[in-house]
Order: sequence, then C-alpha cells, then structure tokens
Amino acid sequence: MKKVLLSTAAAAALLIGGEALAQQTQTAPSTMPEQPGMQGQGTTGQGLGTDSSGIQVPGMAATQDYRSYNENDDFDGEIAGGYDADELKDATVINNDGDEIGKIEDLAIGDNDRIERVFVDVSDYVDEDDQYVLVSLDDLKRGEGDADDDEFVLDRSKDELKAEPAFEKDEERWSRQSSSQ
Repeated sequence: MKKVLLSTAAAAALLIGGEALAQQTQTAPSTMPEQPGMQGQGTTGQGLGTDSSGIQVPGMAATQDYRSYNENDDFDGEIAGGYDADELKDATVINNDGDEIGKIEDLAIGDNDRIERVFVDVSDYVDEDDQYVLVSLDDLKRGEGDADDDEFVLDRSKDELKAEPAFEKDEERWSRQSSSQ
C-alpha cells in the first residue's frame, strides 16, 4: 500500500512540476523563420547576425568576413557537400529556367577552416557592377533540371539576388560592401 501511495504521489509531483516548468519556459512564437545554411562563419565570432532579408539569425556571425580560397594556397580544410574545389571554381550557376545567373568566383573559407559557401558573380544578371553574393553550398543543386553536369542550379530570382548583401574582396579577404557603394 505504501508503494502504491508513494508511486502515485511521485507521478502527481512530476506531472504538476512538468506543467509548471513548461509554463515557465514557454516563450512567444518566434518571428524568425528558420534559415537553412545560415550558421555563422564570420571572423568576428558567433552571435546574433542578420541575414539578407534583415532578419536576425542566432548563430550567424554579426560581421561577415571570409578568407579567399583563391588567395590561400595552403588550404587543407574540408569542403561541404563532398565537393572538390576544382569542380566549384568558375562553375556556371543557372536559375530554374536555365538562364545563366553567373559564375562561382571564389570559395569562402570560414573561421572553422571549412568551405560551406561560395561567392557568385551575378553582376551581368542583375545589371550591377561588381555584384558578388554569398551562396550556401546547400542552396546549389548540381545538374538538376536544365543544368548540365558541370552547372549548378540556384533557386533565386533576379530581385532576390539584387537584395542579397554584396561582397568585395580586399587582398585575401571578402567582406560585405559598405552601404555607400
């Protein structure tokens, strides 16, 4: 009888305690959509960064700054997706309709010595001078749809690419262009 009574009391305490804990830890619904592939890679460390649409994203570096693969002959880190640098460098990027968006200009080396993003030159496609955008390798699909085996498909419109933050290269590093440009 004592065991049944103790078991019932313990179960009730857990149930009540669990509900109280759930009420204490419940937060308002987040207005931040999940952003695939947007984990921090910048040299200023992890924190609360802002994606291309102005949404603050936890885990994304507040200031984005990447080493250039082209200028780092000693790179021996890993490239996400099992890609080889030679197959990415200078590859053509097209949209879902088969229109050429641009070419992969460089590979972005994050501070974890891993390449998870590339810089795509979209200048001609968006009619802007020196428009380099940062694209996650997760967003590039190889040889799908109208793409040849040596092309990558990026599902972004011209307007979306124009809205992306532009990057510029200074010696061995890529960083966001200042807003005055």
